Amino acid sequence: MYIGGYQGVSSNSTYNWHLRKYNAARVFLWSDTVDGPGASSDYLQSLALDSQGHVYACGRTLKDGRYVWLLVKYACTPPPGSGTQAYRVWEKTFGADAPNKEGIANALAIADDGTIFVAGSFTDLNDIPQAAMLRIRPEDGALLARQVSDGPTSSQIYAIAIRDRSIAWGGIVHNGVDWDYLYGLALIPWDPTDVVYLY
Repeated sequence: MYIGGYQGVSSNSTYNWHLRKYNAARVFLWSDTVDGPGASSDYLQSLALDSQGHVYACGRTLKDGRYVWLLVKYACTPPPGSGTQAYRVWEKTFGADAPNKEGIANALAIADDGTIFVAGSFTDLNDIPQAAMLRIRPEDGALLARQVSDGPTSSQIYAIAIRDRSIAWGGIVHNGVDWDYLYGLALIPWDPTDVVYLY
């Protein structure tokens, strides 16, 4: 069993990414904490397990003065001698295309072939959050595909679901007055040019 999120001090709004693993008897096995530089708030937003039991986690962390997406792959069983420390197979950060702009990864899902899909938002040059999704290679965290919307108003993806060869996601988009639902649907393997948005 895995429990993930963030912990910290609400009085100064600083939080640390935190993940814990327990066995079936609810005995603590290991944990991992990401504490970015300074008074940063590092969030773990979503978890997913692959067919081998590795766990993937996504969220945000502070890097070079701005918040970026953080994606970490953890080994299902840490190597001997690591005690209660988690073992990170790899960790990757992904920043906004616009310089000095920020982002947060809210959701992830794993396809049958192990490919990782991560979604959230990146802020554009006008400080507008834009819905975004990345396709990631599981072996090393390499970026395979990337799509960021370029609408005139804010949008954000909060959830992803995969079934067979289809991937769907949901979130919100601002219509200039209030918020509407944002839906998307595509086939796997995902090509950003084939994405269908359903508002």
